[in-house]
Amino acid sequence: MIKIKNTSIFLISISYILFFSCSEKAKLDIASSDYYDVPNLSTNNNYKKVKKIEINSSKMDSTISSSFVGDLWINDNSLYFSDSHFNYVFHLDANGNLINTFLGRGEGPNEIPDLDDIVANDNGSYTVLNTSTSSIYNFDKDWKRINKVQIDFGIKRSYKEVIDNPEPSLPESYELETGYNDIMMNWDDKYVAMSVNASHPSFNGYFKSDLFYNRSRVLALIDKKTGMIEEFIGRRPPIYLEKQNIPSFNHFKFETDIKNAYLSFMPDPNIYVIDKTTKLAIGKFGAPGKDMKINYRLTDNYEQAQENEVEDLTIYGYYSNIKLIPEENLVFRTYTRGQGSTNDGLQIYKKYNLIGDVNVPKGFKIIGKIDDDYIGAISEENSEEEVLFYKIKFNYED
Repeated sequence: MIKIKNTSIFLISISYILFFSCSEKAKLDIASSDYYDVPNLSTNNNYKKVKKIEINSSKMDSTISSSFVGDLWINDNSLYFSDSHFNYVFHLDANGNLINTFLGRGEGPNEIPDLDDIVANDNGSYTVLNTSTSSIYNFDKDWKRINKVQIDFGIKRSYKEVIDNPEPSLPESYELETGYNDIMMNWDDKYVAMSVNASHPSFNGYFKSDLFYNRSRVLALIDKKTGMIEEFIGRRPPIYLEKQNIPSFNHFKFETDIKNAYLSFMPDPNIYVIDKTTKLAIGKFGAPGKDMKINYRLTDNYEQAQENEVEDLTIYGYYSNIKLIPEENLVFRTYTRGQGSTNDGLQIYKKYNLIGDVNVPKGFKIIGKIDDDYIGAISEENSEEEVLFYKIKFNYED
């Protein structure tokens, strides 16, 4: 009996290992179309529809010693401004008045040489990205530095092996999506997630590459304590195979909550939901924006893509930003319409269902909520004279 029992346990263990290994292998090998073969989470709903938006402008106190160039963000019901020149973080009240100042440019214990992105962690601490040194800095809730770690891709293959045989599951195929805003989000207590792309000579989005658009990962999970990239997850959606050679739009924005990540790709009307435990897509939702020019021109080499990018982002429409308000089951997504349009669009989703699609100023995005006001900002609007933000009210149908 003992032998039979031990054999049974052994066989069960082997079966589990084989099943787990096959499941992990399937996760590694799965193509884009299979990865995103998921149900549409939108349903016929009776939620009240947004019929109008009220936008009232405010501004940061102009006497603050700032370059007034940077990013506004919200954490714990408070407004912050990250000065991208002086590397200060200004804590503001809801009217833009200064409460406190943190960090600053430098190499001191509570300074940072470059400030590219900030994540507010669930425990009150902060993780700051410095792309010039490929480092992340961790600060406690009072902005005292905990540590600084170099981002480590853990590359083990030789240069020749990497060039000759690009492997979508391995870190050496990728690079961080530096040069773009909002590339880092909190994943959990251990990791931050960063968006990644590729410029490998034969594994990139600049020419017809089924391997790249089918298998390439989009997020890197980075250990906050060590800087080690421990996993690459996600896929580019099937629209990139349908509209090959649109590298100007080979980018995305994402948000996270406790359980899931939400990915919005520039040319795709869908928003994809990825389970943070399994790292697999579990659903999608979304509707096309209004009057978007999406007849994107195609390019087939890197030089042409670089030359076209700025113009492409002016001529054509694309989905530009996404913001999640988890406690209200709301997702906000903005989009541009393209050349000739005098405004952008803002979509409002309630429990995966579209409840509003309203006109907003160009470059507008929702950054969060303070008390009863949703707060918006306009990308690239901040000048060397003032920082504007907007208090938003939504009017609903009766």
